Amino acid sequence: MLKPKRELTINKDESVILNHDRVTICLGAAYELDALAKLLPDVVEGNDKMEHLVVRGIASRIKSLSELLMSGLDEEVKTNAHLTRILRVTD
Repeated sequence: MLKPKRELTINKDESVILNHDRVTICLGAAYELDALAKLLPDVVEGNDKMEHLVVRGIASRIKSLSELLMSGLDEEVKTNAHLTRILRVTD
């Protein structure tokens, strides 16, 4: 019987290894979040300007977080400090 392949490995030094399939799944979710964030402002009726601005703000944050996920999973040049600054922009 074949041993199932590991999809996520947490090493003793706290480094993490994600297999290719898991990275692809996570990136797919991030891309979908990005698409939803782009679509969201167009769904709000134009009658209520304040409501539209709130939805645009929420959509912008969702887009920012999806970009953070994509960068964190797929770009070695992005440092943890850089990603943390994006995550904690509201702190």
